[in-house]
Amino acid sequence: MERIEQIINEIKDLSEKRFQESREQIVRDYKDNREAIADSIIKQMKELFVKAVEKQENGQKGKIRIFGFFYLNSSILTDTHKYMVSLYDEAFYLDQNEVSITYSPQILIPYYNEDIKFLLDTIKGRYVRIKNYEIERIKFVYIKNYHNLMEKVFCDVLEEITNLPEYYFMLKDENPLFVFGGYRDFAKRMEVKHAVFSNRG
Repeated sequence: MERIEQIINEIKDLSEKRFQESREQIVRDYKDNREAIADSIIKQMKELFVKAVEKQENGQKGKIRIFGFFYLNSSILTDTHKYMVSLYDEAFYLDQNEVSITYSPQILIPYYNEDIKFLLDTIKGRYVRIKNYEIERIKFVYIKNYHNLMEKVFCDVLEEITNLPEYYFMLKDENPLFVFGGYRDFAKRMEVKHAVFSNRG
């Protein structure tokens, strides 16, 4: 077994406990600040839809079939933690006129950074010379927890997004597909009913 696998196994319980503590606080913060967080997402979605309509009017974009909400693995390495929202026609990833925006989830980033610092400080107290590739691997494993949270945030505002006038004016399928996952990687269907952060019931 490589050392990094040993490290990840050793801190598994600690990681789960740490994330559960952070998650509880994030849920409280989200409910307290939902309107502002939703507004920040909706504002960027409006800009995205306007861009799409302009391209469609210029004949540069076909009918929208897929709305992709993606995490960017490259942003983990740069510690920017951005997500991309992209609009695709029937070609999906082969769409030559992809329209997209990026979103930085300020509600999550501070907690993630504190969690990683805590885990790395713990590991450095047990192991000698933690290497960069080991740190990167730990980040990639741990951030999956936060991707799951971000998916729920997007799901929670999905209904509001699809009620925007700007959404209405786009040419799109009658039942477009909304997906969440890694950019140009595996993605799964999003459902509004999966939202667990809602303060509306």
